[in-house]
Amino acid sequence: MKDALLGFTALQKEEQKQLIETICVPKTTEQPQLPDSQGSQHVEFEAHPTPSGLLGELTNVQAQGLTWLLQRERCEDVRGGILADEMGMGKTVEMISLLLASPVTLSLVVVPPTCLPQWCQELREWTKPGAIEVLTYAGAKRTLPEDLGQKRGTTVVLTTYATLEREFRRLVCQAEEQPNHKRRRQLSVEDDEMRDGEQLEEASQVDLWDEQLGLDFAQSTLFKTKWTRIILDEAHRIKNTHGGTSQAAVNLRGKRRWCISGTPVQNRIGDIYGLLRFLRMRPYGFYRCNRRGCDCECFWVRCWEGTLMCQACGHRRPQHRSIFASDISAPIRQFGFLDSGKTALERLRFEVFQKLMLRRTKALLDLPELHISIRKISLSPRESRRYKAMKEQHQGVLEAFIAEGTLMKNFGHVFSIIMRQRQAANHPDLPKYSVDSTCPFCQLEVEEEPVKLHCGRHECHEVCCLEVMRECGEDEITCPSCEHEQRALQGPNLPEALMAAGRPVRASSKINTLIAEISELEAPKCLVFSSFAHFLELIEYHLKERNVTCSRISGKTKMQERSDIIKQFNTEREPSVLCVSLQVGGEGLNLQAANQVFLMDPWWNPAAEQQAMQRCHRLGQSRPVYVHRFVSENTIEERILLLQERKQLTVDSTIGGSNSALLKLTSSDVQLLFRD
Repeated sequence: MKDALLGFTALQKEEQKQLIETICVPKTTEQPQLPDSQGSQHVEFEAHPTPSGLLGELTNVQAQGLTWLLQRERCEDVRGGILADEMGMGKTVEMISLLLASPVTLSLVVVPPTCLPQWCQELREWTKPGAIEVLTYAGAKRTLPEDLGQKRGTTVVLTTYATLEREFRRLVCQAEEQPNHKRRRQLSVEDDEMRDGEQLEEASQVDLWDEQLGLDFAQSTLFKTKWTRIILDEAHRIKNTHGGTSQAAVNLRGKRRWCISGTPVQNRIGDIYGLLRFLRMRPYGFYRCNRRGCDCECFWVRCWEGTLMCQACGHRRPQHRSIFASDISAPIRQFGFLDSGKTALERLRFEVFQKLMLRRTKALLDLPELHISIRKISLSPRESRRYKAMKEQHQGVLEAFIAEGTLMKNFGHVFSIIMRQRQAANHPDLPKYSVDSTCPFCQLEVEEEPVKLHCGRHECHEVCCLEVMRECGEDEITCPSCEHEQRALQGPNLPEALMAAGRPVRASSKINTLIAEISELEAPKCLVFSSFAHFLELIEYHLKERNVTCSRISGKTKMQERSDIIKQFNTEREPSVLCVSLQVGGEGLNLQAANQVFLMDPWWNPAAEQQAMQRCHRLGQSRPVYVHRFVSENTIEERILLLQERKQLTVDSTIGGSNSALLKLTSSDVQLLFRD
């Protein structure tokens, strides 16, 4: 090793010794202890009295949370924050109590479509008549009163992320049609980091009424209104700062800003950056000029017309970098849990999370026990042969990419390979057939405003398209469905499409195991989750074939139909099984009637699975909850479990405040999570 170290002999003996000791750290060496400043502390607040307009009493945990909410709104820097209590602790009721305890004229609540009926219902059930006027702004015929800003009393407007993003995109399209307006191109990661800052109101300071110039916000009620309070429910929806939803949320005008999410960190710690931009937190939601001696910090980077020169400092726009990226992301990416990386992690925990976030777990509540077990499924000989053949075919492709050094350049192809192996671990027919309504990258349903792929025949989610282009650095990407020659069938769902094509509708080992376990339960009330909509269709078909009453909720289920299904499941004996797409079922569903949960396939984001199992393990549950995680043996699913553990350690070491979890992370683990 010494011979391989270029310049080693030129070092002093003491320097040589230090270098060798640094490189040759024995595996048995005890992990370094974190400084005392890293010690997690459980902070309790004085319980706030239940607001007079609230029907019912707050729990002690909720009353303490209300105290924290009110304290945050009195702060000078960020009048708001992140309510990140674990799922099922009553965050919605806490926010309703805030609306009553600190009444303001206009509040905007942005929710996923699945959460809209729940918010309407809880506002009705928890507030006295006349305490709050509730208006809904969603759907094709959405409208709000002309005198919205002149109303007396407390008015709450409920809208959805889809509505918010759609109105923002309409304004962008209108601006692009104006003369002398340069049409936006697909930017690289570093350029996209600056896209927010192409236009601004005031470069030297942030005005909480400011919005991005160049768009005619007078054409949209959501964006022209000066809201007193803005609440984002399931705020992890804006984690992708490249997407239209995040851009739209940042451009809303409001002084008090709140993010609600039981899982603010999902795939990587950088997920929190979108929330900090929305909260307009200084300094980590701002940009800083990197020119030596320049103290320019701004929320938008405004440039003189026709130039890239910042109006505030006169330096070029590319010299303004995200402070979050410079002070937190970059050090962790470069050093991991060493030196500057360790300092950056401490900064993230103490200057961001402990300052802006309230995170409590259900250990504070007296809930029935939650039992989680992993059920290993052996593939049948037929399934195993098909899986191994596919894996060998894919292995050759991946090895070629690695040999050519083009693995990340072919990110879309690699991602689709992973998804096809996950499908094959569920059912051998899933990788072979598709119905046109699914995204070829993530295999989830494409609900609204899809992106047409270059082939012209298939569509995908905007987020998937942006992620793939960002990873591979190309403006055009190959359609995975066409590349893998996946056969497209016609029909409302996969079982009917297979029968129409004269194909058998077979069960898989996982489906047979599920049916066997449900059959052994007495008066079952079960939730069945999967990442793949077509797999749920096959499960529903085979359950009904065996006379098991079953309903299904997917991305295509209409809002009213979804509400009716949930109400029937919670209040009546039948159906005994509810199949839910992980894409839509992890948010805003209260399903305490169930106490058996089947997770049919692991997802590498552990937060998504936690959201699913918490649909029934929450306030109001009176029975122990049993979660069964199905994993196919000798498949990619076993490796996904390892990746889940890595990601969960990252969450525990930041928002959870766990020192032991942070010490378990190696430098390569942390850098992997931050890799762009």
